[in-house]
Amino acid sequence: MNTKLYNMRLDIKNTNRIPYRQIQTFDAWIGGQSIRIVGRPAFNHWNEVTPATVLLAESLQLRPEMRILHFGLGSGGLSVVLARQVAPENLWLVDTHILAYRLTQSTLRENGLTAHFHGESDLPDEQIGSFDLAVIELPKGRKLAQRWFLQARQALRDGGVLYLAGSNKGGIQSAIKDAEALFGTSSILGYKKGNRVVSFLKTQKSEDLPAWASVPGIAPRTWHELDVRIGDRRFQLYTLPGVFSYDKLDAGTAFLLDELPVSLSGCTLDLGCGYGLLGLVASQLSEWVDLVDANLLAVAATRRNLKANSIPNASVFAGDVTGELELLTYQFVITNPPFHSSHSVDYVVALAFIEEAHQVLIPGGELWLVANRFIRYNPILETFYRRVDIVAVNNHYQVLRAVK
Repeated sequence: MNTKLYNMRLDIKNTNRIPYRQIQTFDAWIGGQSIRIVGRPAFNHWNEVTPATVLLAESLQLRPEMRILHFGLGSGGLSVVLARQVAPENLWLVDTHILAYRLTQSTLRENGLTAHFHGESDLPDEQIGSFDLAVIELPKGRKLAQRWFLQARQALRDGGVLYLAGSNKGGIQSAIKDAEALFGTSSILGYKKGNRVVSFLKTQKSEDLPAWASVPGIAPRTWHELDVRIGDRRFQLYTLPGVFSYDKLDAGTAFLLDELPVSLSGCTLDLGCGYGLLGLVASQLSEWVDLVDANLLAVAATRRNLKANSIPNASVFAGDVTGELELLTYQFVITNPPFHSSHSVDYVVALAFIEEAHQVLIPGGELWLVANRFIRYNPILETFYRRVDIVAVNNHYQVLRAVK
């Protein structure tokens, strides 16, 4: 037996034993402070504090009057350190994932604190140039990091400071070079276990910015645009870095689109919709389509794409799998489920997609799923659904149909 595939099957089996919505609260020591943290297995580093977070907490120089913009929240440990130093209205928290907001809110509440959560894709005009500090724990994806650097530069007053931390594995070396192209020379503040934290000083604006600073989607208040033709319909799409396959049509999604039935009677759910293409196509085949994603940038992109393509029979939700849709039912669920968490393979969310799709489907309803060929979802599907078929297979992907 192929050892790699065997280990992946074991990973899926073991992951399935972890309840997706399980909450774990634990105590951590960060920046010389004891902090109560709320985590969940669906979230990366859900039961630990990263070395990057520890380095940031040890390196920050804070004053009570400071206004702080914090990107990359995790489960909220560093947010507690910041919130203990400044007024709630002076701490603005930014992330791309709805669970980051919810866990951070719970963590702050456990520690008797609050802050301002900013869930929009850009800062309001009146906040530009008003922050003293920007704090970034490096996200997955260099282009998303670049977008955050530009937003931080835009948000900071002259003389403001950007703190950046991350791991060598996560790309911190490249990220430092990108931030230096905007801010100038960095100062190394700490290094530990393959992680480092650096700071940058914002000086008066320079016109000599790197080429990527004006790339649509990376530059604040811009979008990356895609023109996609599916059958005889052309879709004009708007996306952002941080959204799955934001700059191209994903091959797995394209394969699923080729195999969808010609009619999706009743109501359809696009689960984990990304920028919404599956749902847009399904809207031509269904009476109504709901689209849901945990990525707030994906939700913003989908909302714009529904409007840009004049789709009247669809709604988009920011949600944790089907948590916001528990009272709704569907004839079809279509999905290209994720199997990565940050930089690691992790099947917890994909298995939650399979289980919770079953919960919202009517009897006889169908789940249509595309996955890489090496992922053995069939045994898991068969534990929930009465019939599972392999609809199509190519060199890289398989389309599965599961009937409730």
